[in-house]
Amino acid sequence: MGEKLRRYSKTPITLINSIVRITGYQHKVNHMTYLGAPIYDGRGKVIYFDDLLTKIRNKIVGWKANFLTQGGKLTANHMIANFFWGSFEGKPKRNWVSWDNICTPLVEGGLGVRNLKDMVRSFRLKSLWGVIANSSNWAAFIRGKYHMDITILSGYVPPITATKFWKECDSLISSLMPNSAWKVGQGNISFWHENWSNMGVLADVFAEVEPPAPISLAEAAEANFSIPGMSDAMIAQMRIWYNSRLKSDSDELLWAPSQDGRFTVKSAFSLLSNQASACPLSDTTGNIESIDHLFLSGEIAVFLWDWLSSLVVIHRTNYRDLREFISTWFNVAHRKSQMGKLATLFPMAIMWEIWSERNRRRQDESPSSVAVILYKVLQWVHDINPLLRINNHSPGMLHHILRVCKLSTTSVRRKPPLVLRWSLPPPGFCILNTDGASSSQGAAGGGVIRDDQGILLAAFHSFYGPSSNNLAETRALLHGLLLCQRLGIVKWQKIREATENLNINLRHVYRELNSSADCMASLGLSSRSNCSIMTDFPMHLVGLARLDRLGLPYVIFG
Repeated sequence: MGEKLRRYSKTPITLINSIVRITGYQHKVNHMTYLGAPIYDGRGKVIYFDDLLTKIRNKIVGWKANFLTQGGKLTANHMIANFFWGSFEGKPKRNWVSWDNICTPLVEGGLGVRNLKDMVRSFRLKSLWGVIANSSNWAAFIRGKYHMDITILSGYVPPITATKFWKECDSLISSLMPNSAWKVGQGNISFWHENWSNMGVLADVFAEVEPPAPISLAEAAEANFSIPGMSDAMIAQMRIWYNSRLKSDSDELLWAPSQDGRFTVKSAFSLLSNQASACPLSDTTGNIESIDHLFLSGEIAVFLWDWLSSLVVIHRTNYRDLREFISTWFNVAHRKSQMGKLATLFPMAIMWEIWSERNRRRQDESPSSVAVILYKVLQWVHDINPLLRINNHSPGMLHHILRVCKLSTTSVRRKPPLVLRWSLPPPGFCILNTDGASSSQGAAGGGVIRDDQGILLAAFHSFYGPSSNNLAETRALLHGLLLCQRLGIVKWQKIREATENLNINLRHVYRELNSSADCMASLGLSSRSNCSIMTDFPMHLVGLARLDRLGLPYVIFG
């Protein structure tokens, strides 16, 4: 064994039979099969490979049985169409919804039927993932056949001779890259064109930066990320991302939509079906519905924002996303100011009308023109105009906005001046005025009791400690009534029980007419003490009571 075999064409038949008997081998005249492959002497013939070719043909036929023919596809489509839009009891069914709406997920109002195109794309993505993520000989063969460098996927262009299948796989690279990340081992991946930081591909994150020369992550880390053309802030950020990277013994590609990082057709289908949700407000095919596209860069949004930019100098092209753009609108002026209210209303009205139009089109209702949508937005301004109270003293920008919106300023109706005087109680009655005061240090209450001539009979103030102003005013009323009881004016115990059986008139008075009680409440808050005064009243209180008794008027302007 292992020595060079010698063949003799004139070997005696007796010797051949002896060898067959001793070794148990079979004698083959032309060729023999060993491990499925033909072994022969001399020039090969097609017939020698007939058994091998037969096995390959049978295997391919088995694969082919799993594919639908063109006629089979038409039959399947006809069966599905007949189920939804065919006839029932000899009458044609109504075509209520389109196929795209039927394939829409249940949460979006569809039937949740899986779209076959999305299923095919999911399996294409699986094949692409296998070629990129696997290190098998088969994956290496495909990469070599189609000249694919997995370290620079973003710039990959399939060769002209590539099959239709591979070109369909290549079209999904844009879906694979943002949904995958590398678990870094040796770092033999592209520094600039691979998602090793879990923050995205650096070429996309720093799109404004000129790409550096081709360099691997390992080489960049060895240079401590001091790469020409990168700012100090970027270099510091790279070092932070590198230190927090996902680590492994070898470079491993992870699938982000799955929790364990493994690729599944189910997660791919969910990803691609959501991506395939085209924006209903876009006239251009291929525009995927997203928050930024719907409310910022879509056709209707662009028209509305650009029209509005002539009124308020805020251009949408100066902002990266919707969040930053809306935040600028909300900070044009103080929110409680007239301009602040209007600057808050405009974005809310535009986004609401865009969202309403989107839902109408989703439900196959007739679309509205951009002019109609703009009219609806301006109707919001018309409705809120009276609340803005814009007058001649308002900023000129507000007047300009109203003129462009074809609205006039709403005249503000001011209340006529109100003249107030403190009035004496009816003869035989006493009047009790109470008030409360509060601050961060606590709350207090106070009050005064006067006869029917306005003469001071008693005054009091009490400190209640940490409390609210409402509670202070309530307790001041209670203490005032208790003081009336001690003076023998009326016998009573509780406010509610007393008011049922006593001739008492309770009413609210303006702050200007309650200055005496306010004086005592402030005194209680400042002194943090309790006191009842029957004589020698404070001079300030005496002066206020004298003004009330004289009927000095107080004027309130609306």
